[in-house]
Order: sequence, then structure tokens, then C-alpha cells
Amino acid sequence: MRIVIAEDDLLLREGVAMLLRAEGVDVRAAVANAVDFLAAVDEHAPDLAIVDVRMPPTTGSAASAPGNAKSWR
Repeated sequence: MRIVIAEDDLLLREGVAMLLRAEGVDVRAAVANAVDFLAAVDEHAPDLAIVDVRMPPTTGSAASAPGNAKSWR
């Protein structure tokens, strides 16, 4: 399973990524903002995204809305 993490808090972002990788999960990207999240989704076509809903420069929920990334399923 390919996962992308989007969280603006560095400690939380890296901590979640580390825990998932320790369990053998394929974390393709861990990014800090909505713009990078959309780019990571386009690049990695994840099966799952863990997204902060209050992430700059827009909200995580707006960034993850259908149609905002070509390969988002």
C-alpha cells in the first residue's frame, strides 16, 4: 500500500512516517503543505493519504477534494 502523509507539524509528520515505515508500510512522501501534497499525489498515486485538515496555504480537506490531483482516486 502506497501512502502519502500531509502534515505541517514536522514532529508529527516525521513521527507518523517513522512508525508506519517501521511496520513495513510504503510511505512514498511526507509533505508539509497542500501544494506539495497535490504534487506528491500526482507523482506517487497513493492508495491512502493521511492529511491534516488545517494545513497551509489552504485546508487539507480542500486540497484532497476530488479533481484537485489528476491521479487521486
